[in-house]
Amino acid sequence: MTSPMDDVHAIQTLSFSKSDINSVDFAGDCILVTGSGDKCVRVCKWQQAVGYAEVSYSPLKGHKYGVTCVKVSPQSTMLASASIDGTTVLWNLRVISFFISPYLIRYVNPIRHSSIDGDTTFEESDEKECNFVQFAETSGNDVRLVLTLDDHAGAVNSVAFHGNNLLASGSGDKLVRIWEMQEENSNEDEISVADIKFIEKGYSPIDGHKYSINHVEFSPCGSMLASCSLDGTTIIWNTETGEQARGSFVNSGSGLRVCRWSPDGTRMATAGDDEKTTLWDMTSLDELHHSFRVFEGHADAITTLAFTPDSLYIVTACSEGTWRIFDIEGESSSSILVCEAAHDLGVQGCDFSPASAPFTVAGMRQSSTDDQSKFYVLATCGNDSLVKLWQITVLLDQTDEHDNETLEGDSGLGRLTANAISYMEKKVLAGHGGNVMDVRFAAVHGEILGSVATDRTARLWSVNSGVCLHVLENHDSLVTSCAFSNDTSFFATGALDKTVTVWRLPQQLVSQSNLIERLRNNRKKVIDWKTEDVLKWLSEINMTVLESRASVIHLNGRHLLTVPGEIIAARLHIYEDHAMLEEFRRQLYWLKREDSHRWENIEDIDVPHEFLCPITHEIMREPVQCSDGFIYEKAAINEWFLCGKYTSPMTNESLSDTSFTPAIQLRNAICTLLHGEPSDP
Repeated sequence: MTSPMDDVHAIQTLSFSKSDINSVDFAGDCILVTGSGDKCVRVCKWQQAVGYAEVSYSPLKGHKYGVTCVKVSPQSTMLASASIDGTTVLWNLRVISFFISPYLIRYVNPIRHSSIDGDTTFEESDEKECNFVQFAETSGNDVRLVLTLDDHAGAVNSVAFHGNNLLASGSGDKLVRIWEMQEENSNEDEISVADIKFIEKGYSPIDGHKYSINHVEFSPCGSMLASCSLDGTTIIWNTETGEQARGSFVNSGSGLRVCRWSPDGTRMATAGDDEKTTLWDMTSLDELHHSFRVFEGHADAITTLAFTPDSLYIVTACSEGTWRIFDIEGESSSSILVCEAAHDLGVQGCDFSPASAPFTVAGMRQSSTDDQSKFYVLATCGNDSLVKLWQITVLLDQTDEHDNETLEGDSGLGRLTANAISYMEKKVLAGHGGNVMDVRFAAVHGEILGSVATDRTARLWSVNSGVCLHVLENHDSLVTSCAFSNDTSFFATGALDKTVTVWRLPQQLVSQSNLIERLRNNRKKVIDWKTEDVLKWLSEINMTVLESRASVIHLNGRHLLTVPGEIIAARLHIYEDHAMLEEFRRQLYWLKREDSHRWENIEDIDVPHEFLCPITHEIMREPVQCSDGFIYEKAAINEWFLCGKYTSPMTNESLSDTSFTPAIQLRNAICTLLHGEPSDP
């Protein structure tokens, strides 16, 4: 008789430590942590076809003597390591439940006793240490279940949000339901999950389809809702009255699986079992250009589609496992780009990031358009249990600008030429234990990605790091669809168990994502700088000696961008000081590069963690040092203080003052990495 032990065998042997391994523990997302006699804590992550490999910021060094014990908290956000040097060091594996990060949180005084279990307790010599742990792992940083809506009599196949208060669902019971979110407590600072209610509209449910509803989506303005069905029809509903806003329209009689609005609201695309995608003009509801607006090329049923955020291109994907891109403005009905093997066994969902930009490095995004190209970030999911992120690059031809007329959505940069579009797989997000059925980017900023699968779970991912932030479990059957509210505060999931579940996301995550978006949008273009802005820039780059001279000649941003640097230097009387002249040339070169969104290709470079702001987790542009000793992005820490927070974002300790000083050397190092050095004149 075979013993159960006969099936036990070694998968991998790790030999990276030079000393005894004294303790091991597992964190979420297949992360392994070890502590050893060489004073190091090592963090490893499972990689397909490789096994466990040490992450870039490992080993963690913080002890004077050997590490005797390591323990990961239940939420996999904190790591405690103990040593024979009499200290316990707390490390943030995910800073405030957001990104896995190499930032170290250390304490001088030893902790006499600590345990991390379901009922975490701390007995420290310093009460501030306990306060920090409570701050970092408080329930306020958890995803909270708001409620479960169980009104449907059939499987929920699709859910959709509009803004933060309208939620719609489509079901196998042939009905569309619409709810409106209401908060019973008017004080935003005191709103709890119990105060949030989703009240079904008086006209709901809406009955109009003959068979199962496969997809629902609100128009960008929210005044209409589209639903498509296995009966082959798409119906447009008025969200104020629940009546049909337009007559229903039909593709070819085959079942429809997806209907989506273009972001500008002027078009809708529908697709399904007939392997074709039909584009509709929503201003007249006529089929665009008749047969020429039927996109073809797939060899199996189309399961999903998505528009680029500028409404110029559309991606469709099918059960065969391929996705295709079509040019909406072009005359051809054929695809301009094909990915033949996106997912084994079929693609189930796709979505474009609303803040599309190239993946240069983790933690940094560029503008989605420069003078020569456009960039889009596409997420796909499929029956191989994976979520994939793709970067799509469109090169623009400036030789054909149609008599210098600016094309709408084109920015006057010219049209696409043959073979001027390409794609690259940038990230593979593994973690689901079944077919991934749907994927959605968070609205507006696109920093968070949601996915759902047949393993009955939903996952929230960091787009920049690829880390799974949260795993959500509440459904009794496979999960089919998901959607974010506009400000990312709510996340809805639908499942075969006939329910819609609404989750409230961590406020720390929501406010951080919104901050990132505000900082991106609030950057003033150099061309708009006035003289006082130039003086501020000179101060920040430690060239205050030039401020009075710049003021006299009324130097502004337009001068910096258009007047040759040698002439500006002469007007500032620095042509005889060679050291200052070289530094000014370098700073001006970096300023122009950053303003035009031009960067060095640093995809394969391991960016030092000190270049990333602890608040936004993006590469800093204006690093400043605060009274807590940490360095932050200037705009981010300013926003922190403006929100009435006078504690350190890193330690949660009260700050002695809110002043800060420019970290000039760090800024120069960051600029050198991103922009390189200017060529000799």
